[in-house]
Amino acid sequence: MDWDFVEVESGEVREDEREEVARLVHMIVWMDLKKYLDNVRDLLHLGDVEYKLVRIRRARVEGVGTVAVEEFEERVEAEVRRSRNIERTEKAAVNCVREWLRRNGYVVRHDYFSGPRPFDMVVLKNGVMYVVEIKGKWIGKREEPFSFTANEIDFASRYPDRYIICTAYVDNDRCVELSCTPFVQFQKEWVLETVRGIEYKYNARKRPSS
Repeated sequence: MDWDFVEVESGEVREDEREEVARLVHMIVWMDLKKYLDNVRDLLHLGDVEYKLVRIRRARVEGVGTVAVEEFEERVEAEVRRSRNIERTEKAAVNCVREWLRRNGYVVRHDYFSGPRPFDMVVLKNGVMYVVEIKGKWIGKREEPFSFTANEIDFASRYPDRYIICTAYVDNDRCVELSCTPFVQFQKEWVLETVRGIEYKYNARKRPSS
């Protein structure tokens, strides 16, 4: 991003926001850079290389100018591929969860729906109603957190015994790892971090001991 297009804003950066920025810098910038440095260490006679985040400020982009038509088309195609991969991952996760529910005696009353509601499915077991929230992720992104909307967490907090969260890691159309637990148990195994942006959301990370 050309810094000429960036307008720095006033206002404090919350600690949870600072931690999220630091995590992204480490994962997206530093990990790849470190691999490169390791490969050229002998050529450049490098010692130990570290990095430090000196300052984090709020900013907004005022404009980025125009881009070539070819770049626009490449960007569109990249977004289409990304959305298809996400859709494929979601479908694989849903199929995995649906099979788990069947094996464990749940009957689907309202099937998967990814629209604006605080859960994905409604199920019954022994005459008792439960809701299910499905979070799917490609196994290669296992270290990344699962994201929840504020509405999802609010609903889960109100009905922690009836709100089942299923986390599924998939590879293509195959389910590699699945865990389904009520929210009351999920809170013991995962750490929820608030993330403030255009709207509040929460990132969930597995506790080290879990």
